[in-house]
Amino acid sequence: MPLLEIVGITSTHLTFSVGFAFISSESHANYVWALENLRSILDRWPKPDVFVTDRDLALISAIEEVFPSSSHLLCSWHINIVVLAKTKKMFGENDGFARFMDRWTSVMYANSDALFEVRMNDLRCEFGNVKGLTEYLDNTWLKNYKEKFVPAWTNRIMHFGETTTQRVESAHSILKLHLGNSQANFETLWNVVDDLLKIQHNNIKASFELSLNVVQHEYIDELYRRLRGYVS
Repeated sequence: MPLLEIVGITSTHLTFSVGFAFISSESHANYVWALENLRSILDRWPKPDVFVTDRDLALISAIEEVFPSSSHLLCSWHINIVVLAKTKKMFGENDGFARFMDRWTSVMYANSDALFEVRMNDLRCEFGNVKGLTEYLDNTWLKNYKEKFVPAWTNRIMHFGETTTQRVESAHSILKLHLGNSQANFETLWNVVDDLLKIQHNNIKASFELSLNVVQHEYIDELYRRLRGYVS
């Protein structure tokens, strides 16, 4: 049975667990149920401003339904991995694949609308003869999702540089490491999660206390004097 794990980031850049949910399958209805429970737990607290996921269509639609005012980003790391695997076989013996990936990476990280168009046009001109390539990029990633991963659009959202799901991947790896195997019962899982949450709490508390006394070099300027000790 899949275990859905939701994590967040503190003002001191530490990962914390927001919630866990067993779901019978990774379906839209199950994701909606999990997210509605998250929303009810938050109650009067501010709702998440940004969600970052991979391209799980059921999860994406559930987020849009339950948190319509939140922004949603796609994990740029996952996109590159999927595009690499999908397009490499389109080239066959063609030695232009490495060049294509360089072009695609430059498209992915274009920081203005105009630069995005220029780089994508360059890619089309250079690799338009590779059967199915540009159609795949357009239909799978660009037409509906470019605003969710290209900096030209994502930089308009306050995401603090969190544009991948590496934090949740890392948190999930730690959980699996402590569980030892995938056959643990509910009681074992509960105890492991409880222990991990206590460790998280202690680490986060320590980071907050440290931030009251240690000023990062870039904030030594007198301009920030009145904020010290009040803003992490």
